[in-house]
Amino acid sequence: SYKGKVVLLSSNYIIESPLINEHGLYKSLENIIAYGLRNPWQLSEYENRLFITDVGSQFIEEINVVNYEEYENKENLKSVSFGWPLLMGDKLSYTFRERNKDALTRLDGKITDLYYSNGKILQKADDYLIQNSKAPLLSYDHFVNEDTIRAAIIGGDFIRQGSGNYKDLYFFTDYVENELYGFNVNTENLFIFPLPNIGNATSLKASPFSEDTLIIAYSNGSLLSIELP
Repeated sequence: SYKGKVVLLSSNYIIESPLINEHGLYKSLENIIAYGLRNPWQLSEYENRLFITDVGSQFIEEINVVNYEEYENKENLKSVSFGWPLLMGDKLSYTFRERNKDALTRLDGKITDLYYSNGKILQKADDYLIQNSKAPLLSYDHFVNEDTIRAAIIGGDFIRQGSGNYKDLYFFTDYVENELYGFNVNTENLFIFPLPNIGNATSLKASPFSEDTLIIAYSNGSLLSIELP
């Protein structure tokens, strides 16, 4: 299945991926760049990296990164796992609420109904995915306090043409909270700015018309242009 994955199209490269499915009966796909994603909401390429904002389920939102430099050896390409549904952020899914463990854990103590096959042994995939998944570059919890409750990460873009004051900043927002986030992908510093209450943001892109400007689109059809100082 291609669900929850980033795939490479129209390429002769072969990417090695583990055989993980419900029964272990199928052949592994050879064009999966990344898997273990729940609901990717934007892909952005920047300085030899692929940034993936992933909308979480109940608690955690993520920014995941695939580093193209890891693919320089064209003879040994491997897909990257980001751990969903076993991991939210860098923690096991059921560690956030005790009630969540009952909902996720199967009778055999494992979380998923997926199996991993190495060609000889077929076993539940939980342990393999936990050991071989990459932690997000940034993650945040939905609940901050009674006045700030976030819900879904909305990616997101880099400003590539402008003054250079915003180099390496990945800008994104949230579907519920009226906030603009600027995350330095190299230093990992995060800046948060308030936004006017227009509605629920659905996308954010750098403006193709003006330098140092962002455009946010909302579910009600509104557009907000933000000229950065």
